[in-house]
Amino acid sequence: MVLVIGVCSPVSAQTDLRGVVVDAVSSEPLPGAIVRVDVAGAATLSAADGTFFLRGLPDGFVEVRVEALGYATLAVTVDPADAPRPLRLGLVARPVLLEGLDVSVSNEVTVVGRVVDAEDGVPLVGAEVRDMSARRARPALSRSGGRFSVPDVRVGPVLMEFRHLGYVPQVRYLRIPTPTDLDIALEPDSVALARIEAIEAKAEWERRAVATMPVQTLDRRLVASRPWVDTRALLARLGIYMEPCPIEEGLTGCRRVGGELKEVELCIDGRQAFGGMAELDSYEPTEIHLIESFDRGEILRVTTVGYLERMADRERPLPTLCRDPTLK
Repeated sequence: MVLVIGVCSPVSAQTDLRGVVVDAVSSEPLPGAIVRVDVAGAATLSAADGTFFLRGLPDGFVEVRVEALGYATLAVTVDPADAPRPLRLGLVARPVLLEGLDVSVSNEVTVVGRVVDAEDGVPLVGAEVRDMSARRARPALSRSGGRFSVPDVRVGPVLMEFRHLGYVPQVRYLRIPTPTDLDIALEPDSVALARIEAIEAKAEWERRAVATMPVQTLDRRLVASRPWVDTRALLARLGIYMEPCPIEEGLTGCRRVGGELKEVELCIDGRQAFGGMAELDSYEPTEIHLIESFDRGEILRVTTVGYLERMADRERPLPTLCRDPTLK
């Protein structure tokens, strides 16, 4: 089905398009529909109320395609500058009938592939792969060889996002099931990578400078090695077992050393975590980039992926507000 909406008029600049996707019969909003403009490389998903927003569409008429599982694809040729606001797009249901067949059909599959550097082909470990059409609590992470596996992806059109620290994120429109493994090449952001490397080099120097206490680290590669249950499991991998502190002490977090409970000085993203272990528990393991343990957990420094992404956007990183372990 092809519709033409709007009248021909000159447009001097790029414009945006707002709309809503609904069932053509019931007028009920359709969340999770894929709305895309191929010529502009723009794509998005309709929200819970069926609304969508496409930014920066080119001048003049463009074809907007809308796809949703169980509905016929709709192609709309529209001039965003003259289109109704919001643009109402009604999809016609197209049920699939298998008469006379007794088969078991799965509506979900596992999507597999690998993520590599677009310039040198080096596999990227710890890249996030997110099914944007599903409300997944955690993204899948690429593991050894850049390989990833995303379970429970619905059959049909989906949007998947691929991102790695220091690289330009990529959103891919896919038809599930895909005929082959996905091969995703991410473009490096040289400025962001240089800033991240400087931050990591400083942290490594501090670890080497501490000669009076044992230092352990748990990095992104180990985070990506398995589906960890929570951040406590990551600490246990370092031999650190957290317990509530005695009420009379009023401390934010304690670790057990032999038969004794000792305070933990916890630093998250360059600041003292006054929320203690409860604050650390609020992070998913997939959000952790690095954990540094000084003196068997007496001092814990946690760096998240989101923090490094924010620091990569700054010419000068913010100074840390945590105690320098080299000065102990």
